[in-house]
Amino acid sequence: MTRHVVLALDLSELASVQSNDRATRKMLFVNAAKHFVRDFFDQNPLSHLSLIVTHAGIAEKLTEMSGLYSAFGASRTVHHADRRD
Repeated sequence: MTRHVVLALDLSELASVQSNDRATRKMLFVNAAKHFVRDFFDQNPLSHLSLIVTHAGIAEKLTEMSGLYSAFGASRTVHHADRRD
């Protein structure tokens, strides 16, 4: 069965976290997303996934809908999450 999933990550809460905990919480968020993407493609090899990040009421598409694991590179996800400060 082919699935089409959009993973939306809401980073709005990071703005209210004290700065010394913000980096730790951000890395937990990014690591959880990386594990989800890897497991998703392992368990659903014919499926498609897209990533969206929301912050301060704005949504930004990180990736197009894709069936390629390589389209979800870790550096791209981390780079976009780091811009949220």
